[in-house]
Amino acid sequence: MTGDGLSSMTVKKIRNILGGFLFGFGWMTFFCLVYIDSRWTADAPRLADPANGLVYAHNVHGTTVYLSSFQSWAVTLLSVFSIPVSFMGFFILPKRWKNSVVGDKLRWKLVPEEERIAKYATFAGIIFAPAAVYFAGPAIVRVVMSLPPLL
Repeated sequence: MTGDGLSSMTVKKIRNILGGFLFGFGWMTFFCLVYIDSRWTADAPRLADPANGLVYAHNVHGTTVYLSSFQSWAVTLLSVFSIPVSFMGFFILPKRWKNSVVGDKLRWKLVPEEERIAKYATFAGIIFAPAAVYFAGPAIVRVVMSLPPLL
């Protein structure tokens, strides 16, 4: 390029960092969801308990358990955002299409340095996700719970 804008190599590095981080973050957030959901549903009552605020039904493979409003929102938000964030990271990562006799197929075309950057960024996303879920997650859920209903 002519000095204005980013070079092709810089854009690839940014895509590797952002895509790798989001990919790792999304998958680890999904595993956090599975862990949190299994812990909460194992301890949740099978009948509603209004005195303790456990009135939100949650279906677990055919068995209904009752969670609090906070637990219900946390599980919902993690469910809705974990996998799409991972897919978004996958689509950001640089790839090339290779034409073949059978048809087009997706092929990773990374030089070793770019591959290393993507792996480190994915690892950083994996490490950051549990901390984000544990420390920032409760604040995010409380903000969402305080919003007025849309309808």
